[in-house]
Amino acid sequence: MTSKKAYNFFTALRIERKEVIHSSMLVAIASYNDDCKNLFFDMLANKGDAQKINELRSAIDKERTKGDFNWIDTEHNLTGRVGTEKRDWGRADIWLGNREEPSYRVIIENKIYARDRYRQLRKYFRYLTGNGRVNAGLYYLCLNDSEDRKDSAEKSAEFFNTESSSEKTDFHIITYKNDITNWLKQILALKNLEPNFIKSVEQYLEIVLKISK
Repeated sequence: MTSKKAYNFFTALRIERKEVIHSSMLVAIASYNDDCKNLFFDMLANKGDAQKINELRSAIDKERTKGDFNWIDTEHNLTGRVGTEKRDWGRADIWLGNREEPSYRVIIENKIYARDRYRQLRKYFRYLTGNGRVNAGLYYLCLNDSEDRKDSAEKSAEFFNTESSSEKTDFHIITYKNDITNWLKQILALKNLEPNFIKSVEQYLEIVLKISK
C-alpha cells in the first residue's frame, strides 16, 4: 500500500511559482495580527536600517490607533513628482508605509523566476527618496543568495540619470530560503493562532522550502 502525498492547495492550483501569489501571501500573513507584523519588521530591521524600520513601525502603530490599517499593500502603484511633473514610478510588489508626516516608505521587490525590468531598483530608490519621503528600506527578495541573482540586483540598481542626488542605490537582499523561511517558522511558534491560519502558513512554508532549494 502506497502512502498518499500531503495535499497542498498551492500545488493543486499550480500557483506555487507565481510571484504575485507569493506577494499576496506575505502581505496577508504579515498583516494577520501584531505578532506577525512585528516579526516581519524584525526581519526587515535585521537586514536593513533598523532605526528607520523601527521609526516606521512606531509611526504605523500610532496611526493604527486612529483606525488606519492601510500600512501594507501589494501591487501598489507608485506616483510622485519631480518638480512640477507628475511621474509614474511603476508598481511595487510589496509596499509599506505610514500616511502622516514624516512619511516613511519601504518597497520590497519580489523576484522568484521573473527577470528584472530596466534598472527597476533604481526607479524605486528615486521614489523612496523623493518629495520628503523617508527611505526606510529598499529590499530585493529572491529565492536564495545565488551570485547570479546578486548580479541581477546590482544591475537593477544602477544609476541612470541626474535627477537624483546620489549615484548610489542602497538596497538589501533578503531570501525565501533564509529570511522568509525563518519568519514563517517563528510565526508557527506563536500561540493562540486560528487553526485555519496555522494550516495556511504550514502549507505556504512547505512551498517556500520547495522552491528555494
